[in-house]
Amino acid sequence: MAYVLPMDYEDHIAVIIQNKGTGPLISSKISFHNGKQERDYLVDFMPALNEGFYWTTFSKTKRIVLRPGEDKALLEFKGDIQNQDYIKQRDIIRKELSKIEIKLNYTSVFNERNPFKLNFKLSWYSRLK
Repeated sequence: MAYVLPMDYEDHIAVIIQNKGTGPLISSKISFHNGKQERDYLVDFMPALNEGFYWTTFSKTKRIVLRPGEDKALLEFKGDIQNQDYIKQRDIIRKELSKIEIKLNYTSVFNERNPFKLNFKLSWYSRLK
């Protein structure tokens, strides 16, 4: 079973797909929507990072295969909460993430005719004002 973990800490933001099932998770399609556009990669919806900041991790893969209990970071950003520039950058990323919906179609090793579907809105990131 696919699960999206929206990690949102003061010094660490990440969007992670997890396999909570007992068998492999094999994605057939993953896409991201912001209400206006659809894109293949989550990072493509993110703002350009200011000089000196970098994504800790991001994924530009169209297919995901996960063993039971395994996860895949789609996007990750870490920084120092004492740095005001980091805080501004983090809050911009939170705002953009809050607009995104992940749509994931996946099957198991049994290659079901009708794939499982997961639609998950990242509105969690809008909880902080």
